[in-house]
Amino acid sequence: MADPDKKYLLQEAMKFYAEEAKNQLSFTDHADIGTDADELGVDEDGEDMELDLIINQTDAFEVMRPYFQKAVNICKTVLKRNHISGDQLDKLILVGGPTHSPLIRQMLREQVTQNVDTSIDPMTAVAVGAALYASTIDAEVDEKEIEVGTIKLELGYESTSVETLELVTVKLSEDSPLDKVWVEFFSADKSWSSGKTEIDKTGNVVDVNLVESKANMFSVIVYDVSGNALPCFPTEFTIIQGTKVMAAPLPYNIGIAVWGDVKKRAVFRMAEGLEKNKPVPTVGIVNDLKTTSRLRPGVSTDIVKIPVYQVDDFNEAKGRTAALYEYIADVIITGDDVDELIPEDSPVDLTLKVDTSEQMTLEAHFLASDIMVEKRLDTGKKQSIEEADRYVKEQLYSTQWRIDKLHRENIPTDELQKDLDMVKAEAENSSEKKAVLQHFKEVLRKIEDIDDKTAWDRLEKRLREKFAQVEKAQGECGNDKTALFVSQLRSQTDQAIRMKDVDLGHEVLSQLEKLYFNLTYVYQCIYFIQDSDRDFTKIQWKDSARARQLINKGLEECNNQPTEVKLRPIVFSILDLMPDEYITGNYGGLLK
Repeated sequence: MADPDKKYLLQEAMKFYAEEAKNQLSFTDHADIGTDADELGVDEDGEDMELDLIINQTDAFEVMRPYFQKAVNICKTVLKRNHISGDQLDKLILVGGPTHSPLIRQMLREQVTQNVDTSIDPMTAVAVGAALYASTIDAEVDEKEIEVGTIKLELGYESTSVETLELVTVKLSEDSPLDKVWVEFFSADKSWSSGKTEIDKTGNVVDVNLVESKANMFSVIVYDVSGNALPCFPTEFTIIQGTKVMAAPLPYNIGIAVWGDVKKRAVFRMAEGLEKNKPVPTVGIVNDLKTTSRLRPGVSTDIVKIPVYQVDDFNEAKGRTAALYEYIADVIITGDDVDELIPEDSPVDLTLKVDTSEQMTLEAHFLASDIMVEKRLDTGKKQSIEEADRYVKEQLYSTQWRIDKLHRENIPTDELQKDLDMVKAEAENSSEKKAVLQHFKEVLRKIEDIDDKTAWDRLEKRLREKFAQVEKAQGECGNDKTALFVSQLRSQTDQAIRMKDVDLGHEVLSQLEKLYFNLTYVYQCIYFIQDSDRDFTKIQWKDSARARQLINKGLEECNNQPTEVKLRPIVFSILDLMPDEYITGNYGGLLK
């Protein structure tokens, strides 16, 4: 048909018959499609158009297969992303009219799992599931609507169950005028009764029998000591037998930021038990942690900070910079929360509990003193515009330090510096703070990728350089005792380089740095004072005038037979004037 308008109208009309054919072919091996003479109008020659087709299932399925394959691929992607195989699925429930087709069912069985459940009507599955879930949600009741004199009960039970016997806890509310009553449950048809059970404000447990595959409604009757029925609330409850409705699963992995000695910044650590798709309520733990600062009783400025993050893939996030991921909130524990001293480097275990509303409770157990501190936070909270702005500005110092460090190690950083300068300008001038945060994270990812890609080469170079420095320092400042340490570290350095063992390499490097620092303490003080002078304008001093004065004094001492006794107090005074984030990357008070 040459006329595009008529062609479009004919195509639209044909959709109805295509839908009819598709539906028929879901249940039969062929479909007969026909029209009356006046249903499709006339063609370009003025003749009535009619449709008279027999479509067989095989031909139609070949046309439909590529479209169904897209849906199958999505299923496979979801399983892969969540580290689940099709064999692990108890059942695959079909939802929506197209799943009536035997083709999609066959493709799912072949490519995803044999456990395709066709017993549930796909047209009503969503509605039934929503109704079941709604039945498990407690209704909010206004206390004012309960009449005076009504005996208020607190019932505890599972709204859905696959068992035929369910336990119901029941007790008097704390404001009950009576100390004890008797409670009896009746099934709706009065064919079953629990018998009278005495209860008080401590509570008791009643067994209820459930009829299979139906909603079991029970009436509640309360009696006084004389056997008289009393008005009560609630007066009934329902338990659905034959299914178990689970709460929505966690949509992401939850973990915390801890100080990483290797990367010298906060890195992500997973909370075991809070993996994505875990049904809530659930509990996660993070053990073998230590404090990096002290907590003195009653001192509110002493803090332990526990930043909580969410990530999509915890395997990818493990050990990587926490700032790359979605920040939720900080849990802050201060000296006001403890009643005795928690020293620096104290062991602490964390327990994180997530309820069905995604509300999280964090318990910090300081093991040495057996002190437990509990805090609450909302894991559904999203980063506000103000928090995003603050977060970026706080992290700019440590990010600049990382770029400077790469530059000092001869890694090209021109593009990184350009990107970071752009983020700095945006942070000051742009009103789109969330966009600035995303741009900032893109810079962090570039730095992280370069950092990881060049990690071993840089580590090997640092090992060789540091060992050469240690040998030189030993020759100039060492003794017989330090010579033994140097000999041991030579063997360990060679082993780490030969095996390309990153963990061993960092451990040896740490020992080399400690030995070098001890051998050259005076020189380290000199270098620190000189570096502080060189970077003076980059540092946001707490008191720049005082800092300038101390640095000038230190430079003078460096040129006049410097000693540890003279330089040590100057160095510590300069450190006190530096912003915390410049020294620690803004992660002071983290656990490690």
